[in-house]
Amino acid sequence: MAIRSVFALLSLTVILLMGCKKNDSSPLPPTATSLLSRNWKQTDILLTANGMSQSVFSQQQACQTDNIYTFNTDGSVNVNEGATKCNAADPDIAATGTWQLQNSNTKLSITYNTTGNRIFTLESLSATDLIISDTMTVSGFLTKGTLYFKAQ
Repeated sequence: MAIRSVFALLSLTVILLMGCKKNDSSPLPPTATSLLSRNWKQTDILLTANGMSQSVFSQQQACQTDNIYTFNTDGSVNVNEGATKCNAADPDIAATGTWQLQNSNTKLSITYNTTGNRIFTLESLSATDLIISDTMTVSGFLTKGTLYFKAQ
């Protein structure tokens, strides 16, 4: 009788284990496009030249530091003036354009209707933080500008 009980218990265990399925409904990790497609507020601008870095964000006017950048899933981008406008007569939307991730999501191309196209290096992107950079010549010095944003 003991052998029957062991066999029955073993059979039941095998049936239960075979009946268990792996849960494949775990969510997929977010894509770079889904992480970027939201509202962002700039929190810092760091300029680096000749091995020296300096934050210049505080040198901007308050009407610029409260702007909201919206990257839409359809590839459009809007810059909203935020709570403070530099000129009360300015429209709420300061700029519009398009955006596109390139080079296996390592570059962010933004084309604004007012300033043309710029291609930034995508330094970091998460659900809460966006960091992009670009290199330009400023006063004869090769300068890296790094822009920091927080999700809104």
